[in-house]
Amino acid sequence: TTGIVGKNGAGKSSIISAIAGIIKPDQGTIERFGVEIRPLTVKAGLARNLSGRENAILSGMLMGLSRREIIARLPKIIEFAELEDFIDQPLDTYSAGMSARLGFSVAIHVDTDVILIDESLSAGDASFRKKSAQALREIIQSDKTVVLVSHNSSTIRELCNHVVWVEDGVVHQQGDPDSVMDAYEEIYESKKLEQRKKRLNMRRRIKRLRSIVEVAKESGFVPERPNKSKRRQQKEAEQKEAKQNGAEKKEAGKKDSTGPKSGS
Repeated sequence: TTGIVGKNGAGKSSIISAIAGIIKPDQGTIERFGVEIRPLTVKAGLARNLSGRENAILSGMLMGLSRREIIARLPKIIEFAELEDFIDQPLDTYSAGMSARLGFSVAIHVDTDVILIDESLSAGDASFRKKSAQALREIIQSDKTVVLVSHNSSTIRELCNHVVWVEDGVVHQQGDPDSVMDAYEEIYESKKLEQRKKRLNMRRRIKRLRSIVEVAKESGFVPERPNKSKRRQQKEAEQKEAKQNGAEKKEAGKKDSTGPKSGS
């Protein structure tokens, strides 16, 4: 079993897709030597308007099984997914967890020479996640060739005999699990510590700047900035005063025009 580790966006999923033949590499070649290679995916072929049974058949055929092969495995697929009472209902009536359980169950019942596993395959509620994690562990510990993508250091150390550390789409280091994971954890722990220090320093600078501004306001060096409600009230008062002044001038104009006229 080969493990692939790296930060988010390092290129782990791209490597899995290239190995599976979903995408082609920009450079170099991937030799498959005629073996069957399939990624385990919980979403292959799931159509909302079809029943769970029809989706299981379609999904299995998309993963390379014949219709006869997938139909022969349906009883075990349905039993593992715990969907006996719902298998002939449309997928539209399934919850997200039920759909994931169906897809996962199909995926682990597809035989292939090389299995590509993303640890995030575990699906459903807590009890089913435990069950699916155990199923993945059994696949990994079988005699099949497995490529495992995981962020879990203990999982990589326990299940893999070779590890590839990917950094920005390039192999940074590869070798036995302990040596690679020790180096990987040292680098990322130091990066996490550095990021925490930067955040702490930024908070301290902001706090210090706020203190300086408060002192300057109290000393009269910085005029207090009115908030929005105060500015709005001031503007409304000015508009009201201008309106009253306009009305008074208009009234005064009327009195002048209706006042007594001088004799000839």
